[in-house]
Amino acid sequence: MLNIYFVSLVIVLIFTTLIFLIALLKKDNGVIDVVYGMGFIITAYILTYIKLQVDQVSPFTVLILMLITIWGLRLSYRIYRKNRNKEEDFRYKAWREEWMQEGKMYFLVRSHLQIFVLQGIVISVVLLPFTMSLLGSGVYESLLSIGAIIWLFGFLFEALGDYQLDRFIKNKDNHEGTIMKRGLWKYTRHPNYFGEATMWWGIALIGYG
Repeated sequence: MLNIYFVSLVIVLIFTTLIFLIALLKKDNGVIDVVYGMGFIITAYILTYIKLQVDQVSPFTVLILMLITIWGLRLSYRIYRKNRNKEEDFRYKAWREEWMQEGKMYFLVRSHLQIFVLQGIVISVVLLPFTMSLLGSGVYESLLSIGAIIWLFGFLFEALGDYQLDRFIKNKDNHEGTIMKRGLWKYTRHPNYFGEATMWWGIALIGYG
């Protein structure tokens, strides 16, 4: 388990470092947000390829791979569409201005570690249910069904929450600074994050099986 996790961590850190170099060229650290979901997909497919060189993968692994692909593509496309032709996110811009005061080298090192490496570590940890599934054959079919249902609920919850928020923002009648209190946002402050967490709990159940 430690060996395969180490391989996963190396893959994702190489990926986030390459994205860091792209961010330097674009002068926009918000690039990591766009490719965050892709980091899961790329790492999962490379791990699957490595596994297939020595053995078959279980149906559980294939299912999780499909769910991660659907989730990651939707997330990356949504953030890309949201950030397209816009300046660097105000949070990253504030960090850039603050860290540059300590010098360019300080900015480069801290940006790489705090924004890119840290998110790479997060990806490797959240991806653990998939990584662990590569070690098993999968026999608990009830967990597969339950996990898939939980994942579907979370996916629809997140997608609907994002859709409702987009419509709210585009509505010219909404006043600037107004807080979204309609639809799913009436019941939870962050339906998109809740839906995402729910999806990964569903994947965790499948991986456990």
